Amino acid sequence: MSETKMDQAIRNDAVSELQMDEPLVQGKKSKKKKKKLSPIQRLIKYVYKKRYTILVIVLILIGAFILYGNNFKKIYELKQQIVLLESGIVEEEEEAQRLKTELKNVEERSYIEKAAREKLGMVYPDEIIVTPVLEMEDSTQE
Repeated sequence: MSETKMDQAIRNDAVSELQMDEPLVQGKKSKKKKKKLSPIQRLIKYVYKKRYTILVIVLILIGAFILYGNNFKKIYELKQQIVLLESGIVEEEEEAQRLKTELKNVEERSYIEKAAREKLGMVYPDEIIVTPVLEMEDSTQE
């Protein structure tokens, strides 16, 4: 078979292109030079490849927040309530201690005597009570 000039020209162009490129070794593919990507470009490429995985993770996080968000709020409120109750316990323990000391004082004679004089107005039979009289000023004299 004879080749036409056109076929010969195409073959010659193909052969010259092969000679310009890296030589092909039998059984090995030619390696193309890859462009070096910036870190941002690599990140974008990674995110693009993993977009469905990232979407699923984001949806799971949103669902968890919706389901358990109210529980976190309740936990916070209950912790605040615990703090208030614990401070109330401390106050009540202090009050209980004060009442215990007062109870010990009530059993003493001097406390009973003081309470009878101040609260009930009682006196011993040989005592005389002196009360100061306040002079009232007439408003007409001024």
